[in-house]
Amino acid sequence: MRRILIAGNWKMNLIDNIAPVIESADKNNIDVLVIPPFVYLERIAIMTSGSKVFVGAQNMYFQEKGPFTGETSPLFLKELKINHVLLGHSERRHIFKETDEE
Repeated sequence: MRRILIAGNWKMNLIDNIAPVIESADKNNIDVLVIPPFVYLERIAIMTSGSKVFVGAQNMYFQEKGPFTGETSPLFLKELKINHVLLGHSERRHIFKETDEE
């Protein structure tokens, strides 16, 4: 049987209390993917450890290092044990004109 995954991108917002999300995911036997701003990744990952709540990054640049101000590298995410990334979302396409080819 397939597992249900519900994902939520927090954009540039912070949810003050993630406890209800964790409780609901565990109680209802569903997987939840939360995608907070980069500055909260580590904190939220620690808070959700051992639950059915996964944490993802809002974006990632393919280079591991270099002069890419404001970008997030795969190495940064690996160090934080973040295994999910939201790539190609609407704001990146609309505001920054990113395409599938990039």
